Amino acid sequence: MKALPASFPVTLPLHTFTEAAFFRICKTMYSSSEPSFRAAGTYRFDSPDRSFGTLYCARNFKTCFFETIVRDRPDLKIPAADYNNRSAVQLLLDTLTLRLVAIHGDGAQTLRLNLAELAGTDYTYPQALAKAIHDHVSEPHGMVYRSRFDDDALAMVLFERAKPHVRIFPDSTPVALSDAKELGDAIRNTVPFILV
Repeated sequence: MKALPASFPVTLPLHTFTEAAFFRICKTMYSSSEPSFRAAGTYRFDSPDRSFGTLYCARNFKTCFFETIVRDRPDLKIPAADYNNRSAVQLLLDTLTLRLVAIHGDGAQTLRLNLAELAGTDYTYPQALAKAIHDHVSEPHGMVYRSRFDDDALAMVLFERAKPHVRIFPDSTPVALSDAKELGDAIRNTVPFILV
């Protein structure tokens, strides 16, 4: 693993979203506690020492699907258990308040990040970055990154301190993917996945 830069600038490069509605896919067993910030320590931008929780989301459902379900399955054969044990969640974010560090494009260059390490399958570098950004003196709420599995799109990881600015979209509840045939059909229009 290449090392992170020794320090980051006092003023971090920020990404501002003008939209407020976001999506995520969670394990159905946790859907009643959404929006849920978990300190699992196993995902790409999780805290390596589990000192803070994270929540992953994206502007569109397709990106969430790629990041959570498809992942490293180029044959698009999805185990039915992976699909049937997940729920879709629509979130409402106070994006005008959130301070989100851009770790893509010019932001990645400003921070002198190694893009190959960010997109790799070894999460040591991205987790170290998440910890460094989380602990930055400016106390950002999260990071915006290029989706590893849907590279035309951006995705977001929020740190636990963002919790007051995130809620379930009004009049909505998490819905199991197995109960929302329309979601699967919409994804199949662009990604012909197969449940096995």
